[in-house]
Amino acid sequence: MRGRRGELMKKPKRKLTAEQKRQKRERQKKYMFIFVNGRQKRVKRPETIEGCRSMSLSEETPTRSGCIRMKCGSTWKTWSSE
Repeated sequence: MRGRRGELMKKPKRKLTAEQKRQKRERQKKYMFIFVNGRQKRVKRPETIEGCRSMSLSEETPTRSGCIRMKCGSTWKTWSSE
């Protein structure tokens, strides 16, 4: 197609279907992008505890009482080690 001045027009972008949106959300939950040597690379996300997105399993902080306290979002969660 040609525009007013005889230039080629871009093909309009189409919206994603509901199924494609669902697949995209699942993919974003499962993978993340990192930069290696100036290029993007997709890698699996590290495992988290009970849906707390910011806390990975390696960030546990045990206390003297034998409990594990973790901050998830704006709340603190406590698990006993018993």
